[in-house]
Amino acid sequence: MDLILSVLDRLNIDKTIIPTFFIVIIFYLILSNLFFKKLLNVLVTRESKTTKLEGSANAKAQEAEQLKNDYKERMNEAYAESQDALKMRKAKEIQAKREVYLQEEKKINQEADNKLSEEVSVLNKQKEEIMASAENLSEVLVDRLT
Repeated sequence: MDLILSVLDRLNIDKTIIPTFFIVIIFYLILSNLFFKKLLNVLVTRESKTTKLEGSANAKAQEAEQLKNDYKERMNEAYAESQDALKMRKAKEIQAKREVYLQEEKKINQEADNKLSEEVSVLNKQKEEIMASAENLSEVLVDRLT
């Protein structure tokens, strides 16, 4: 026991340690009831709200990503539909122009055939006239040669 008393003496610890110890314990209990528990409640509440907000933010981010993907998908579908409509419109226009082209080609061919038949008839008339005058010419030629 002397050893303990000598150590306590060297540390300058005297008889007032026991009341000081009890005062510190009482002060701690008062502070823990008044401040520490309320502070702990505030910290727990703050932490729970923060994690809830973080979870809510993550959910909103996922929802925004989903909306973005839906928007891109709808835009791609709309683009594909517009391309299909454009191809159909081009095909219709090409078909209409082709029909006009074929009609004009038929008309031009008909006119060319008509002109050809007119020219052939004119040539045939001239051939007949020449053939008719050929007999006269042959007779004149025979007369001159003889």
